[in-house]
Amino acid sequence: MRLRFLDPACAIVPGGGGVPLTDIALTSAALADLNPPVEHVVMTENETNFLAFPAAPKSLVLFGAGYGIGALAGVSWLRARDVHYWGDIDTHGFAILDQLRAYAPHARSFLMNRARCWRIASTGRRKRRR
Repeated sequence: MRLRFLDPACAIVPGGGGVPLTDIALTSAALADLNPPVEHVVMTENETNFLAFPAAPKSLVLFGAGYGIGALAGVSWLRARDVHYWGDIDTHGFAILDQLRAYAPHARSFLMNRARCWRIASTGRRKRRR
Protein backbone atom coordinates (compact mmCIF):
# COMPACT_ATOMS: atom_id res chain seq x y z
CA MET A 1 0.00 0.00 0.00
CA ARG A 2 1.34 3.42 -0.89
CA LEU A 3 0.69 6.46 1.29
CA ARG A 4 1.49 10.16 1.31
CA PHE A 5 1.51 12.31 4.39
CA LEU A 6 -0.33 15.49 3.42
CA ASP A 7 1.11 17.16 6.51
CA PRO A 8 4.92 16.76 6.65
CA ALA A 9 4.77 17.32 10.42
CA CYS A 10 2.95 13.97 10.69
CA ALA A 11 5.45 11.98 8.61
CA ILE A 12 7.00 9.47 10.99
CA VAL A 13 9.44 7.71 8.67
CA PRO A 14 12.88 9.33 8.75
CA GLY A 15 14.54 10.14 5.47
CA GLY A 16 18.01 11.23 4.45
CA GLY A 17 19.36 14.43 5.98
CA GLY A 18 16.74 14.42 8.71
CA VAL A 19 13.91 15.19 6.27
CA PRO A 20 10.94 12.85 6.85
CA LEU A 21 9.68 10.77 3.95
CA THR A 22 6.17 11.82 2.98
CA ASP A 23 5.53 9.30 0.14
CA ILE A 24 6.15 5.68 1.10
CA ALA A 25 5.07 2.15 0.20
CA LEU A 26 4.42 -0.37 2.96
CA THR A 27 3.40 -3.98 3.28
CA SER A 28 -0.01 -4.64 4.82
CA ALA A 29 1.65 -5.71 8.09
CA ALA A 30 3.82 -2.57 8.24
CA LEU A 31 0.79 -0.37 7.54
CA ALA A 32 -1.15 -2.11 10.33
CA ASP A 33 1.71 -1.37 12.76
CA LEU A 34 2.19 2.25 11.64
CA ASN A 35 -0.51 4.08 13.66
CA PRO A 36 0.36 7.52 12.23
CA PRO A 37 -0.37 10.76 14.13
CA VAL A 38 -3.10 11.87 11.72
CA GLU A 39 -6.81 12.56 12.16
CA HIS A 40 -7.91 12.29 8.52
CA VAL A 41 -7.30 9.49 6.00
CA VAL A 42 -8.34 9.69 2.36
CA MET A 43 -8.37 6.54 0.23
CA THR A 44 -8.22 6.91 -3.52
CA GLU A 45 -8.54 4.37 -6.28
CA ASN A 46 -6.47 6.36 -8.79
CA GLU A 47 -2.78 7.22 -8.70
CA THR A 48 -3.33 10.59 -10.37
CA ASN A 49 -5.67 11.65 -7.56
CA PHE A 50 -3.20 10.28 -5.01
CA LEU A 51 -0.34 12.33 -6.43
CA ALA A 52 -2.37 15.51 -6.95
CA PHE A 53 -3.97 15.60 -3.52
CA PRO A 54 -3.16 18.94 -1.85
CA ALA A 55 -1.50 19.47 1.51
CA ALA A 56 -3.86 19.17 4.47
CA PRO A 57 -3.24 19.35 8.23
CA LYS A 58 -3.08 16.07 10.17
CA SER A 59 -3.93 14.07 7.04
CA LEU A 60 -2.64 11.35 4.76
CA VAL A 61 -3.82 9.83 1.50
CA LEU A 62 -3.66 6.10 0.70
CA PHE A 63 -3.48 4.78 -2.86
CA GLY A 64 -5.54 1.63 -2.95
CA ALA A 65 -4.84 0.78 -6.62
CA GLY A 66 -8.41 -0.31 -7.13
CA TYR A 67 -9.19 -3.51 -5.28
CA GLY A 68 -5.88 -3.33 -3.40
CA ILE A 69 -7.96 -1.86 -0.61
CA GLY A 70 -8.22 -5.38 0.81
CA ALA A 71 -4.77 -4.72 2.31
CA LEU A 72 -6.56 -2.62 4.95
CA ALA A 73 -8.24 -5.62 6.60
CA GLY A 74 -5.78 -5.61 9.52
CA VAL A 75 -5.34 -1.84 9.85
CA SER A 76 -7.25 -1.32 13.10
CA TRP A 77 -6.10 2.30 13.59
CA LEU A 78 -8.40 3.33 10.71
CA ARG A 79 -11.36 2.91 13.05
CA ALA A 80 -10.09 5.85 15.11
CA ARG A 81 -9.64 8.18 12.11
CA ASP A 82 -11.92 10.24 9.90
CA VAL A 83 -11.91 8.15 6.70
CA HIS A 84 -12.96 9.32 3.22
CA TYR A 85 -12.95 7.52 -0.11
CA TRP A 86 -12.63 9.04 -3.57
CA GLY A 87 -13.06 6.59 -6.41
CA ASP A 88 -14.51 6.34 -9.86
CA ILE A 89 -18.25 6.80 -10.29
CA ASP A 90 -18.75 3.32 -11.72
CA THR A 91 -19.64 -0.11 -10.41
CA HIS A 92 -16.04 -0.82 -9.44
CA GLY A 93 -15.67 2.47 -7.53
CA PHE A 94 -18.77 1.72 -5.49
CA ALA A 95 -17.75 -1.92 -4.94
CA ILE A 96 -14.39 -0.74 -3.59
CA LEU A 97 -16.18 1.73 -1.29
CA ASP A 98 -18.33 -1.15 -0.03
CA GLN A 99 -15.18 -3.21 0.60
CA LEU A 100 -13.58 -0.30 2.50
CA ARG A 101 -16.65 -0.03 4.71
CA ALA A 102 -16.09 -3.63 5.79
CA TYR A 103 -12.87 -2.41 7.48
CA ALA A 104 -13.91 1.17 8.28
CA PRO A 105 -17.74 1.28 8.52
CA HIS A 106 -17.69 5.03 9.14
CA ALA A 107 -15.92 5.77 5.81
CA ARG A 108 -17.61 8.43 3.71
CA SER A 109 -17.29 8.95 -0.02
CA PHE A 110 -16.79 12.30 -1.66
CA LEU A 111 -17.08 13.47 -5.26
CA MET A 112 -19.14 10.29 -5.79
CA ASN A 113 -22.68 11.47 -5.04
CA ARG A 114 -25.85 11.05 -7.07
CA ALA A 115 -25.97 14.68 -8.25
CA ARG A 116 -22.43 14.47 -9.64
CA CYS A 117 -23.18 11.13 -11.29
CA TRP A 118 -26.28 12.48 -13.04
CA ARG A 119 -24.47 15.66 -14.06
CA ILE A 120 -21.73 13.62 -15.73
CA ALA A 121 -24.26 11.22 -17.28
CA SER A 122 -26.35 14.05 -18.72
CA THR A 123 -23.39 15.62 -20.53
CA GLY A 124 -22.55 12.42 -22.36
CA ARG A 125 -19.11 10.97 -22.77
CA ARG A 126 -16.11 13.15 -22.26
CA LYS A 127 -14.29 14.04 -25.43
CA ARG A 128 -10.85 12.56 -25.73
CA ARG A 129 -7.93 14.92 -26.03
CA ARG A 130 -6.00 14.74 -29.24
